[in-house]
Amino acid sequence: MSGASENSSRWNWTIGRIVGPFGIRGEMKTEILTDFPDRFRTLNEVALVLPDGRLDVRTVEGVRLHKGRALLKLLGIDTIEAAESWRGAEVRVSREQAVPLSEGFYYVSDLLGLRVVTVTGREVGAVDEVISAPAHDLLRVGESLIPMVHQIVRMVDLSAGVVVIDPPEGLLMEDRVAAAECG
Repeated sequence: MSGASENSSRWNWTIGRIVGPFGIRGEMKTEILTDFPDRFRTLNEVALVLPDGRLDVRTVEGVRLHKGRALLKLLGIDTIEAAESWRGAEVRVSREQAVPLSEGFYYVSDLLGLRVVTVTGREVGAVDEVISAPAHDLLRVGESLIPMVHQIVRMVDLSAGVVVIDPPEGLLMEDRVAAAECG
């Protein structure tokens, strides 16, 4: 499928960004944007997505890791000029190429949009964003930030599309607003 254009919805997992050519034979220095850099070694094909949205699916001819970067050699990109034309492109893989995670770990894209309810069944909202913080990730649900810790997040059920939380008093924004109005 070298050089084929395709729908970008299949290629929604960004694992790197092309930062420039390497050498004269079309290799591309790639900033690694994944927690699993070794995954580059097992890739058969990737999608390159330019900032303007153009997408091109390419067969991977070779990969090597060098000084904290992945050096990608893709079919049909054989010159320094051809490699340069992809500077700034995202390197994406399909969901099928995602690295399986251990139990209790989730991809951000899997959490976005999940309904959040309390252990008592109260509807809180939907996960709008996952914020990476030094101690732990935070789920942004409306104006509330919910720490992704076992004491608060009691269950994540991806198939049901729900996160069950046991929030301490005052964690949820609507609880703080209600307390301020009463007090």
